Amino acid sequence: MKQFLLCIIIPTFLSFYINSQTYTLTGSLGTINTCSGTFFDSGGSTGSYTNGQNRTVTFCSGNGQPIFLNFTQFATEAGWDIMTIFNGPTTASPQLGTFSGTNSPGTIVALSGCITIRFTSDGSVVGAGWTATIGCGTPPPSPNMSNASIVACSGNFFDSGGSAGNYGNSQTFVYTICPSTPGAKVQVNFSAFSLENGFDFLQIFNGPNITSPSLGTYTGTTSPGIVTASATNASGCLTFRFTSDGSIALAGWVAAISCISPCQTITSNFVSSNPAPQADGIIRICQGQSVSFTGSGTFSNSGTGATYQWNFGNGTTANGTTASATYAASGTYTVNLNITDPSGCANSNLLNRKVQVSTTPTITTSAVPTTICQGQSANLNAAVTMTPFVQNCTPPVSGTTFLPDGTGASYNTAIT
Repeated sequence: MKQFLLCIIIPTFLSFYINSQTYTLTGSLGTINTCSGTFFDSGGSTGSYTNGQNRTVTFCSGNGQPIFLNFTQFATEAGWDIMTIFNGPTTASPQLGTFSGTNSPGTIVALSGCITIRFTSDGSVVGAGWTATIGCGTPPPSPNMSNASIVACSGNFFDSGGSAGNYGNSQTFVYTICPSTPGAKVQVNFSAFSLENGFDFLQIFNGPNITSPSLGTYTGTTSPGIVTASATNASGCLTFRFTSDGSIALAGWVAAISCISPCQTITSNFVSSNPAPQADGIIRICQGQSVSFTGSGTFSNSGTGATYQWNFGNGTTANGTTASATYAASGTYTVNLNITDPSGCANSNLLNRKVQVSTTPTITTSAVPTTICQGQSANLNAAVTMTPFVQNCTPPVSGTTFLPDGTGASYNTAIT
């Protein structure tokens, strides 16, 4: 009988039990050094936790790396049974958050190398508890809405219910996506969107946190569509904040993550020509004469690998920073230099360098008298009629002016 009682009593003296790196919050666990395993509430993988709990555990990496918990399931009595997580070895360390109901911590990282969890439950009503995996270093990206920050330029982004389930009630999550390609901008394309209209909201911010400029707040079936970090957003990140109320949870959203690389600024420059332009900037030549052009490019990042193509305005082109063209017919020709970098980005300016090729004059001759004998002389006259030169005007170039909604305001742009 004593042996039988001993078998029953021994587990009650253990603050936790471990089975293949499984940690269950059945008491005050102290500090555990680990970088792997699964962490459950006191009910384990299938049961519910119990009432009247006040329990604490600390996990440390033991190697100086950050440590993280990835909660794949979380359900407690909302507002009464509470998990508090701290960035450090004790409950006196800075808080990483307080979680209750279905407001899951998601993937939560302690940069200090230790993460402390305290769980308290009241005297009535229990929930299914939680399941969390333990890891060290950089957590793997999660596609589901949670309190997390990921680095990605591909993959999917779902609400907390994943690709097929509904999101939960009483949730507040902040999820940041930053580009894995340096200098790129994150783009998220929502293909499905359904929230409880007027009660559940998705806010989007143009930057790495919720203090970044807002890109909009969405509810109901008003989808964000395609959302892209702006060119002025140095981080290239997008941050999403989701909140839901205490009732009615819908299908949420499905979105695809990608990145775009914004174009650098490229400016084409006219360096010189032979023959050189006259004082008014126009190159004037005779029919059949050739002109040699030299140009260059100015790049906001790098000109390595850029290609240069001259458009001579006479139907011909040539490649290189220096090239020449022959103009057989009279007229006015507009010459431009087009520059393209290896990413396919091109200059947006126009040189519009003018080449004027001479017209052909009309010559009328006469002689008085028209017939002479040997030793006689005649007056020869020539009348030259110049062909008028018609210059083709360059089409005007203007930027785009966006007209926002509003009254009592005026907007303008310039045409050169």
